Amino acid sequence: IKTVSDKVNYITEIMPQYKDAKVLMFGDSFIDYGVYPTAVQNLLKCNIINRGVGGSTIVRRTDKPNQSLICRLFNEDNAVTTSGNGQALPESCDVVIVHAGVNDFVQAKELGSIDLGMSDDSKIYSAIQIILYNLIKKYPNAQIIWDTPCHFKSRASDNKDFYYDESKNLVEVRKSCTLKEIAIAIKECCALYGVKVADMYS
Repeated sequence: IKTVSDKVNYITEIMPQYKDAKVLMFGDSFIDYGVYPTAVQNLLKCNIINRGVGGSTIVRRTDKPNQSLICRLFNEDNAVTTSGNGQALPESCDVVIVHAGVNDFVQAKELGSIDLGMSDDSKIYSAIQIILYNLIKKYPNAQIIWDTPCHFKSRASDNKDFYYDESKNLVEVRKSCTLKEIAIAIKECCALYGVKVADMYS
C-alpha cells in the first residue's frame, strides 16, 4: 500500500469484516490515553477493549509488573487491577492489536536475539516471542497485529533521541539499542509466527 488512495481503498474494503468485532488493544500509553483506540473504533465501527497502561514495556519488570506486557499477560501478582485499563485480558476477542516497544527503548532494555527456546523474558526478542506464542494460544481464532513504535523527537545533527520525563523535562535516552532495532525485532518475531505488523516506524 503506497499511496493515500490505496490506503483509503484498503480500509474501505476491510471495514465490513470488523463491524461490531471485539478488538483488544494491548500495550503502552499510545493505547492507554485513548486517542488511538478511539480512532480505530470510529473507523472500523468495532468494540474496543482497552488494555493499555502507560509506561509498559515488552519485557518483564520486577519493579513495576503492572507496566510489563509479559507480567500482565500472565496475570502475575500486582500486575493487573480490578478496574480500568490495567485489568486482566478478556477471555475472548476477535482481533488483538499490540503496541509497545518505546518504553523498552527509553529504559535501555537489552535487545537480545531470536531465541527459539524463549528463555529470557528480560530481553526484547525473547519477550516478543513469548507474548506472541501465548496470545496465539489464548486467542487461536483472533487476528493478531503488532504495531512497531513510532519515531521519537530527534536531533538529526547528532543522532540522539529524547523523550519527556515525568517532570516534563526533555532528556536524552539511555540507549542499549535503537528504536529501529526494536522495530526490526518486532517484524522478525512476527514473521516467525505469521503475525501481521503495522509498521509505524518506517
